[in-house]
Amino acid sequence: MLVLIIACAPASQAQHDPRILVLSEADSRLPLTTSILAGMQEVLSEDFMTRGDTYVEYLDMFRFEEPQQQRLLRDLLIARHGGATLDAVVVLGPNAMRFVLANRDRLAAGAPIVFTGISKGQYTTLPAAPKTSGTFSGYDPIAAVALARRLQPEARELVIITGAGIYDRQWREAAGSMFADRYQGLSVRYLDDMALGAVQAEVETLDPSSIVLMLTFTQDATGRRFIPRDAVRAISARSGAPLYGVYDTYIGHGIVGGVVDDSRETGRSIGRSIRMILDGQDPPQIATISPYPAVDWRELNRWGLDRAALPAGTKIKFYEPSVWERYRTAILTVAAILLAQTATIAALIVQRARAQRAQSALALERQQLIHVSRNMRLGQLSGALAHEINQPLAAILANAEAGARLIRRTPPDIEQVSAILDDIATDDRRAAGIIAGLRRLMVKGETNFEQVDLNDVVRATLLLAESEFIARGATVQQDLSAVPLMVQANMPQMQQIVLNLTLNAAEAMSELPAEQRVLRVATRQLPNGKAELAVEDRGPGVEKGFREEVFRPFFSTKDTGLGIGLSICRNIAKAHGGGLDFVDHPSPGSRVELTLPLTGGAA
Repeated sequence: MLVLIIACAPASQAQHDPRILVLSEADSRLPLTTSILAGMQEVLSEDFMTRGDTYVEYLDMFRFEEPQQQRLLRDLLIARHGGATLDAVVVLGPNAMRFVLANRDRLAAGAPIVFTGISKGQYTTLPAAPKTSGTFSGYDPIAAVALARRLQPEARELVIITGAGIYDRQWREAAGSMFADRYQGLSVRYLDDMALGAVQAEVETLDPSSIVLMLTFTQDATGRRFIPRDAVRAISARSGAPLYGVYDTYIGHGIVGGVVDDSRETGRSIGRSIRMILDGQDPPQIATISPYPAVDWRELNRWGLDRAALPAGTKIKFYEPSVWERYRTAILTVAAILLAQTATIAALIVQRARAQRAQSALALERQQLIHVSRNMRLGQLSGALAHEINQPLAAILANAEAGARLIRRTPPDIEQVSAILDDIATDDRRAAGIIAGLRRLMVKGETNFEQVDLNDVVRATLLLAESEFIARGATVQQDLSAVPLMVQANMPQMQQIVLNLTLNAAEAMSELPAEQRVLRVATRQLPNGKAELAVEDRGPGVEKGFREEVFRPFFSTKDTGLGIGLSICRNIAKAHGGGLDFVDHPSPGSRVELTLPLTGGAA
């Protein structure tokens, strides 16, 4: 056992350094003793082992249990400590308590005794002694079996294991009186006073539904000594059924669990009693540490036992949380972020789809508006177009009648008929060209782009509107580039721009005398790789402050105008990568310029 003398009291409260003797019935390797001493140290401070006189003695009764050995040990301890005045004696275990009571007069006369490691039942078998206090241990095999039955309700057998040492035999005797050969529907079998290998062989054949209660195992039948915790580990490794125990030091070394004392808290309780004694108070009343259910999470999983069957308040040791439990906050945070990002992306996709639909609708509306604007212009040209078409048709009719008369002559004038037929073909091609140009202008929704010569666009459009200019009394001067100006464009939309700009110029000069109604249409290649189309007139012009206003939709300086022509023309120009603007002009009137990027086909 362990003997420990601890100096705890302040110098102001004692005339001498306090002397405390702690006797342990086991040896220094027992984990239970180590845990109790650690709890005492928590209460009595770090320096209690160094201040004053401290004595540590281990009786080691499990290995040296012969009466002669015990007498020699008694004489040695009396020789060491019998002449000293002890302030307290701490006793760990019932066998150490019997040893101290039998030798108290010579070993620790008059010293208060503080004990632990003794149950209430064991305490009643001890002689009454004055100045005795301590903490009862609550080792409860019955409670351990009750816990096991909650986890293994299908169990039909209880196997109880004890060793062959003196302390093991005491536990075997106590277990026999508690469980006998049958306990609450369980058949009870004892594995005691056997070699460790024989115990392992027995438990290896057990059905997994069996309950194995491991009490203590300090020595086997061959005389081999063990630290009980090591024996538990060896037996558990071979067992075919779950193990349970009554010591908290077994948890983590092979048992599923049990109803156990907190050995560290037991040490703290002893430390508090010693402090009261050293402070001059009467020994406190005997305290009781309430045992609690505790299990090893790893063993629960090993045997597939249901955690939900555990009683309320069970301490789960060596718990290994799942990924969800360990990182729940992080997972929820990441999930929230991903959800927010997904929602954002979805919203952006929906928004983009809506924007694309809106753009498509806007483009369709723009095409329709362009078509309406173009048809309005064609409506204005309808009279001139009818005149232009009637001219070749009338010529065709006159030539056809003349040819018919010449054919009927005798002899027919073949040479004259041939010339008439050439005229008919020429007039037909002229009418067909006018109709083709008109159809091209009237095409709805045309969006195909192709390489066209800007000069050809101007020529075709001016030819189509020639009669309108004549009707308005306007003269058109063409100053076109000598080289082709190839641009990637939509032919009808380019014609619409030229038609709008030239007719606007002719309308602007309607108040001028006929000889002054001259508009100029010019094209050229710019140094920056663009083509330019300029339309100049001699009308009143557009003031600088209104040059941007005229491009706004529905802005018009004419009472009968809708104000959409120039707005549409600028949109067309921008869609072609160009621009349309009024610019300063030294001569009277206005100058509007269309610029378009040249393609590789430009000269």
